[in-house]
Amino acid sequence: MTVNAAAERAVLGAVMLGRGILRGLEWDPLRMAVDAGCTSELFAEPRNRMLWDVVVWLDDKGEPVDVVSVSTRLAHLHQIDAAGGFPYLSALAGDCPCAADVRSYVEALRDALTLRAALEHAQAIREATNEPGADLGALVATIESGAGRIGKVHAGSEEAKPLNIAELISDVAEEEARRDEGLDAPLPLMAGIESVDHVCTTWGLRGHRAGLAGRPSMGKTLLALQILIHIALVHGPVAFVSRESPVKAIARRIFKMERARGGLMGATRLQNQLDGKFFIIGPSDARTIIDARTTLRKLHSKTPLRAIGADYLQKFDKHTDRGREDLDLGEISSVWADLVEEMDCFGLMLAQLNRKLTDRTDKAPQLSDIRECGAFEQDCDSMLMIHRPGYFTGDEKNKEAIAFVRKQRDGGVGKAALLFSPGHWFESGEIGRW
Repeated sequence: MTVNAAAERAVLGAVMLGRGILRGLEWDPLRMAVDAGCTSELFAEPRNRMLWDVVVWLDDKGEPVDVVSVSTRLAHLHQIDAAGGFPYLSALAGDCPCAADVRSYVEALRDALTLRAALEHAQAIREATNEPGADLGALVATIESGAGRIGKVHAGSEEAKPLNIAELISDVAEEEARRDEGLDAPLPLMAGIESVDHVCTTWGLRGHRAGLAGRPSMGKTLLALQILIHIALVHGPVAFVSRESPVKAIARRIFKMERARGGLMGATRLQNQLDGKFFIIGPSDARTIIDARTTLRKLHSKTPLRAIGADYLQKFDKHTDRGREDLDLGEISSVWADLVEEMDCFGLMLAQLNRKLTDRTDKAPQLSDIRECGAFEQDCDSMLMIHRPGYFTGDEKNKEAIAFVRKQRDGGVGKAALLFSPGHWFESGEIGRW
């Protein structure tokens, strides 16, 4: 049953009958209904929705909530007839089996709303499926978004409330004071490379969305793996979505890098340390960002993740077709940004830079070099851009690498000095060199 008329009348009857009779006692049906998440959205019948709004208005004004006060307010608004008239209001009390059971009546309303949402979702899927030339990616996006809404309806969501900025600033000030006094731990260092941690000062914030961009062969995948391995070892489980390389190729790369640093024993030790802490999703399991999101959500529900990474933005198949590459990539970026916020973890998305920088005398990457996606830069809280001067000059002996921090909300921009040798992890350059 998608409309539970009996439950709707029972909730309203309990509120008007119970509050009048039980005023001054320890429990109050109206408070119980509100605490159970009752809102006007739960009522399918327009007149019942109207009555609930009047009940809430009277309560906010400190007025009594009963048949007389509700009918008087409706008459003042010239809505008494639309609400069923005085006879309907009087009958509501008789339709309430027990005012004390108002919570169960509210749950019945939520179940009915969930069924209505499910039916609407099914209709949307049916219409999307029957569209000529239906886009499969768009269909999957429709299914995912609708399923999320149904889940929220069923779980119940609190009504959005404006927040007092003064109270929020007070909370932040207290947090900062505790951190300054050493009572709370400082923001964690997330890169594990001293020079990068020195400039990427906001990466430790949960929900932080970082971009890592560069031209091919700059080492951005290697740097991303190095950062995620550090986070897994120090802070908690991570997941890496690889759209560019097969999963075994990623594992082989990590093994070789660690063997070059610590020998076979070091590589074996890292393998044991990462067991259950580093998860990888391969290209066939994450063709679109929607596929990746679904897999990451399932993994996160079982093993809460401290960080997620993806390689790379432009490699994901589009899940919508908006007719322009920049708009399609913007959709991918937006889904990723929302996912990082939802999972409350650190997010690292890689991106390719366009070729125009190779035509410049100064080949240091700029934000405008991000290929076909200005929205990506906007969605990121920080942007790290990798540059190896020796690659462009052909000087293989030049180990210099530079990580430019071109953007960092709540932090400064700058450079991190790095050292790069083929077949090895990145190393920190001289701190304060820049």
